[in-house]
Amino acid sequence: MRFLKPDFYDNFKCKADKCSFNCCMGWTITIDKDTVNKYNSVEGEFGKKLKENLIDKTINEKTNKIIKLDENNMCPFLTEKGLCEIVLKKGPSYLSDTCREYPRKTIFYADIIEKYMTTSCPAVVEFLYNKKHIEFNLSPSINLHVSFKTDAVNDEKFLYGSDIRRFFIDLLQLEGIPLWTREYFVYKCAENMQPYYDKNDFDAVSKESNRFTDLDYLADYADKLIEIEENYQLKFNFLSNLYLYFGKTKTKVPNKYYDKLSKLNEISADKLQEIYKDFEKIHNDIEYVFENLSVLNLFTEFFSNADLNIYEVCSSVFILGALIKFCMVLYWYTNDMSISKQEQIDIIAILTRNFMHNKAAIKQFCDIQEKNGLFNPSYLFLITR
Repeated sequence: MRFLKPDFYDNFKCKADKCSFNCCMGWTITIDKDTVNKYNSVEGEFGKKLKENLIDKTINEKTNKIIKLDENNMCPFLTEKGLCEIVLKKGPSYLSDTCREYPRKTIFYADIIEKYMTTSCPAVVEFLYNKKHIEFNLSPSINLHVSFKTDAVNDEKFLYGSDIRRFFIDLLQLEGIPLWTREYFVYKCAENMQPYYDKNDFDAVSKESNRFTDLDYLADYADKLIEIEENYQLKFNFLSNLYLYFGKTKTKVPNKYYDKLSKLNEISADKLQEIYKDFEKIHNDIEYVFENLSVLNLFTEFFSNADLNIYEVCSSVFILGALIKFCMVLYWYTNDMSISKQEQIDIIAILTRNFMHNKAAIKQFCDIQEKNGLFNPSYLFLITR
């Protein structure tokens, strides 16, 4: 077995009560059977509290125990100081698999165990600011018996899919051309590859990728894309609707951000272009953060669905990046032309949480856009530019 993980994976440490956000609110917290048995064995008042706050929830005909959130949509074991009462009273061994693993995720394909980290956690987002390019470390082969396995894709498709993902990450990390052009290359290439990938025609997939390995070709292509007129009104209409849609689904965006941005009912294309240009003049040094965001989310989300729709995965990742930048820009504008690094981190974490952790809503939104003829590379190019 070999392990593949982001280069900062082993340096992660939960910020606990120092976190600007909180992973103990708004989410369904599933409790595994071993942890349920531990909770049932606890006696006294705390044991009673544990048992009273476990309820059944059925999803896809499977019933699990979950923690019942309080009237504020918070975990009842979150203390006023932002710490976990379960850990304080019983120790970390009493945490459920869900609570112990987050923001990590582990899956197993072929002979590789992949370890992911989600940018819905502010402590993970901080790593995006620490270096110019995220790298991924593949450990030497070791003897290890693994008792878990994902059913998302089969091993053959994983091996070819891994090569595609690596190719896409290399494209995203090219230097010398704007990030939005690199993203366009990726989802255009993904759209072309998808029919061949669905038919397991991996030779055709490889031929399609070869067109995007010529650096001179990419540079000329990027120059032509730059000449295309921008459409800020279309960008505003799409991203503002997307923001309001995901701001109200599953989890709530904290009022500090949501209240400000939800009041921007309409803005002219010229004004939005002016705001974007002013923001980019001041914050042009954080494009690498958005590159790292797209790279990490592409790595993490690539095998997240059984059908492995490469185009949908890439599009979702890049739309999220565009949505995050849109919110940063408009928050900066409504906040007296000011946005701190911590506020940037919070916006990334909040929107990743509302967007990437709500697959059903993403699917529904994308289906709506596709029916309206708005889910294609040309349209996405104008959104993510």
